[in-house]
Amino acid sequence: AAQVDFFNPATDCVADCSTGQYKENCVGVNSLGYCANCSNAPDGYYYSGQGSPNGNDCPYTACESCGVGEYRSGCAGTSPGLCELCTTSVTGYYYTGDGGLTDNCPIAACSNAPSGSTNLTYFYTDDGTNPDCVTSEACDYATSECSFEVCEEYTECPDGTYLTGCSGNSSGTCLPCTNSYSTVTDDDSTSVTTFDTYFTGPGITEDPESCPLELCAFDCPAGTYREGCSGSSPGWCEPCTLADSNQYDDAGEYFVTWTTNEGVFCENWNHADHLLGIFNTSDACRDFCDGSAECSVCTFYCLTDHNIQGGTYRALRRCGEEKADVSEGCGSFVDHYGSPVGENACPTATCLADCDIGEYRSGCGGGTSPGTCEPCTNAPALGGSEEYMYVSSGGLENSCAYQLKCPPGKYSNVTISHTNNTDLALDQQCSDCPVGRYSSQSGATTSECEGSCEPGYHCPAGSTSATMESCAPSQSDDTTAANYFCANGFRQTVPPGHFSTPDDSDTFHRTDHDVCAPGSYCESGVQHLCPEGYYGETWGLRTDLCTGECHPSTFCPQGSVIPTRCPPGFYCPSGRELVACPPGTFGASSGLAQPGCDGKCAAGHYCPPASTSATEVECPSGTFGNSTGLTTDSCDGPCPRGYFCPNATSDPRAHPCAELELAETIKNNGEIVIEGDPDASDLANGAGAVYCPQGSGAPIRATTGYYTAGGNPRTRSSEIICSTGSYCEDGVKVECPPGTYQSEEGAAVRCSTLCPAGTFCPVGSSEPTDCPPGTYGATSGLTDEECSGLCLEGHYCPAGSTSETEIPCPPGTAGETKGLGSIQDCGQLTLGTSCAGSGYCLSEPCEAGYYCPEGSVSRQEHPCGGAHVFCPEGSFEPTPVSEGYYTLNDRTSGDLSTAAGAGAHRTAQKICEPGYYCVGGLKFACPAGKYGSEFGLSSIDCSGHCKAGFFCTSASVVAD
Repeated sequence: AAQVDFFNPATDCVADCSTGQYKENCVGVNSLGYCANCSNAPDGYYYSGQGSPNGNDCPYTACESCGVGEYRSGCAGTSPGLCELCTTSVTGYYYTGDGGLTDNCPIAACSNAPSGSTNLTYFYTDDGTNPDCVTSEACDYATSECSFEVCEEYTECPDGTYLTGCSGNSSGTCLPCTNSYSTVTDDDSTSVTTFDTYFTGPGITEDPESCPLELCAFDCPAGTYREGCSGSSPGWCEPCTLADSNQYDDAGEYFVTWTTNEGVFCENWNHADHLLGIFNTSDACRDFCDGSAECSVCTFYCLTDHNIQGGTYRALRRCGEEKADVSEGCGSFVDHYGSPVGENACPTATCLADCDIGEYRSGCGGGTSPGTCEPCTNAPALGGSEEYMYVSSGGLENSCAYQLKCPPGKYSNVTISHTNNTDLALDQQCSDCPVGRYSSQSGATTSECEGSCEPGYHCPAGSTSATMESCAPSQSDDTTAANYFCANGFRQTVPPGHFSTPDDSDTFHRTDHDVCAPGSYCESGVQHLCPEGYYGETWGLRTDLCTGECHPSTFCPQGSVIPTRCPPGFYCPSGRELVACPPGTFGASSGLAQPGCDGKCAAGHYCPPASTSATEVECPSGTFGNSTGLTTDSCDGPCPRGYFCPNATSDPRAHPCAELELAETIKNNGEIVIEGDPDASDLANGAGAVYCPQGSGAPIRATTGYYTAGGNPRTRSSEIICSTGSYCEDGVKVECPPGTYQSEEGAAVRCSTLCPAGTFCPVGSSEPTDCPPGTYGATSGLTDEECSGLCLEGHYCPAGSTSETEIPCPPGTAGETKGLGSIQDCGQLTLGTSCAGSGYCLSEPCEAGYYCPEGSVSRQEHPCGGAHVFCPEGSFEPTPVSEGYYTLNDRTSGDLSTAAGAGAHRTAQKICEPGYYCVGGLKFACPAGKYGSEFGLSSIDCSGHCKAGFFCTSASVVAD
């Protein structure tokens, strides 16, 4: 018992079991257990050692994986197993991994065969494993590359079959093609005609409609047919053994060549790859049509893909026939298509009795010839001028019908067949061509003869020309010929109220007639218009009175159908005239009959002829019409100066020129009023801005730089360019203000140029004016002639001076006052003075008998001179003696009138006394025999001779 208590399995149980076992039931010294198999490892693992006592917990290891295409066999218990080759592959598939612990490796379809744009198909011949590999270590057993073959090379299908099912690991099988050629018919779009064909090769893989086809040929000679054309055989030509049961009867038949209807040709197919040797070129198309001359147009309509009952179709139609595209199918349809293939019945044709008159068909019947047309010879010969002529074909026999050949203008309709050879008499059997018919050649056979006479001509019986006679009788003239017409080849008279037609053609060859139209009348086949003043309202009128005469207030021009009411603007005094309302009047209503119409034109308007309103035409702008009945666009004349006249003005002074300008200015700026001066007020309100010459329709705005003139400010009539010394603004002239000037015409801005120093500018100056002599201008902008003031004493200022001491007076002058203007002015204020200095100086008068000019320095500067002059005190020059006077010297006593002495210093003059005469400042006594009764005598004749009987001494004053 003590031993049991101290038993330790971990140390006392002996670990002597094999791998994959553990010590079971080891619980004490009396029971040391036994080795039992472990069961704790899951599937896919094997044991790698023994377990603990009583533990069933053997250690285990996962089975290792094998290579692609292998699986691990026998991995269980304590064995790790071995890698074996998988055996589950299939042709066309390859291993994609290992099989684990079973022979079941995963597989996938091979894909290494070519793909994409190739037209070939392929199949695989193995499973992608290497049969030379015995163990997995020897080589790569499994690959993704399967061996493959080209289907079309491996399996060769015979003609008429196509390859199907070749893919994966199958080489496929050959099946019959199902394609054929067919078309729909015109009558029933669901009906299909299949053409006889044979296959010429195999089809395309997987396409049962792709075997190449050829139509069975139609090239067997006449009397043979094509046998055996089907499947892949083109067939061969066999002689026909069957034919019409009455092949050689009277109608006659002969063998013909197998063909489609004449002129039938092919058009394009709806599948371009399936053209049966017929390409979309005109030459190939014509070849298919046996080179027929009529087959010159090959058009192609099959533009869409359509299948009928699984077959490809095409369309046939006659050569040159155009048809529009039809969306349901091929766009044109077969007309006829014979099928000779495989039939033991050769086609035949009936001999045609189609030869011309006088011919028959010879050599047709049996064999293959249609025969030829030969001349008939069955009519007997006649003598003289008579002969027979053939009038029908002989059919298939030399038996043409004939009859007597009548001369021109005659015909015969008695025919002799080949069984009736009775002779015919020319004069008994030939009749004249009837009226309206003609025959220009011999041999007419009916009463129709050669035909109708030409319209416009007359053909009597027996006529030989279509223009035998003119329609009108030969005795007609141009006037009477129009009374006839020939519509049917014979002459007819035009009925009353009708005219022959065409009425613009030759009157001798009219072809028809027509009833006279309203507005006209017809006489002798000629249509005339109803004359002026008459009207014709019915058809078929026969006289120039027509229906009747028109009445006043209406008018009827030539050809009137009904009277026309006189229209507005006109009056109709009779039914013959349509007269325009006279100028100055108007006719607003219709039916007027008097020349006054509806009255005179209204004022402000004028009425040309045919006016319909009192205000027909407005007097044009620039004119006025203050009277009624005006006739022309000049109305009552041009608008007067200073006024404007818009259209329809009646009062010439209704619109003063400036009325619009004034109204606009006052509206915009308010009115300016200058008390007591209305003209100035008008100008201030803008009246001067416009002017109106004679004939103005509207005010004219003044040109820039111009001012308006004429009339008053409201009635300006002209414009004038702004003169120098002024400027013009809004048509008003303004003079330049004082101190400024304007030297150019047409100024439009205010004067702003100041007069320079030394000048002055009064109002309206065009140029600066020099300050006058004796004054000076020290500044610019001076306004009057006083300038800046007078020149100072002792100085003089010429014109334009700018300083009060402009120029000092020179020595010898006085300059004693202000305002001296020249050097001469310096000594003139006190005559005869002398001054030795310059500038202002005191002076004394020049002595009597002497004169002191400017610049004198002595009171006796110059003696006065001879008796003819005198110098009073202060003289600056000698004074000539007056006529009838004598000089004297008052400085000495006594009469010096005749004295030569002291003649250089005369100081005064005195009038000549009676009894004396004075010449050259000297006094002389009248000579003896003369007398001087007056003062101031100046001639030696004095007053004349003494009277007879009296004696006059020297210095006598009376004549007796």
